[in-house]
Amino acid sequence: MSSRSSAAHPRNEARASRLAATLHSVSDVQPDRSSDASRLRQPYTFFRAGHPETESVSTEFSWKFSSSSFGQFVKETLGDKIKEAKVSHRLKTHPVCLTAGEGFSFEMEKYFKNFQMPEPIKAERILELNVDHPAVKAMAAALATDRDKAALYAKILYDQANLIAGLPLEDPSVYTDMVAQLMQ
Repeated sequence: MSSRSSAAHPRNEARASRLAATLHSVSDVQPDRSSDASRLRQPYTFFRAGHPETESVSTEFSWKFSSSSFGQFVKETLGDKIKEAKVSHRLKTHPVCLTAGEGFSFEMEKYFKNFQMPEPIKAERILELNVDHPAVKAMAAALATDRDKAALYAKILYDQANLIAGLPLEDPSVYTDMVAQLMQ
């Protein structure tokens, strides 16, 4: 028997390194490293409400987003599907993501869905928008000229955020119809 523990074995270190690289490549967000426990979370649970990076973004467009009716328009369009819409600069390549608000996480929602509760448990959804992404900019431009097209963008982006978070779509055929409509 070797005096080296199995954790120090080069093969195990290589596996751990590949696993860490895979977890970081799954999502384009930067994990919150404020606690050691955060490293154990799934990639999309790093999107927690109230994170300082989510609250302050210095781009001109994000200032317009927070001070105009753009965020309110997204919230009104999606209704009770989301708690709020906000700017996020953690996103680099994706246009949107969902964050869980206070209370239940998305993982807890999925877990309790299997128990067929009398009233389903649902995590609060906060839609974070990457204001530097072309799709979000296109939605903002459409808001000034064609509110119906802007609403279509908002609904499609919300469905994409659900898919990214590993959550099911309410009606996949409606999603494909909306994408096809936008392509016309």
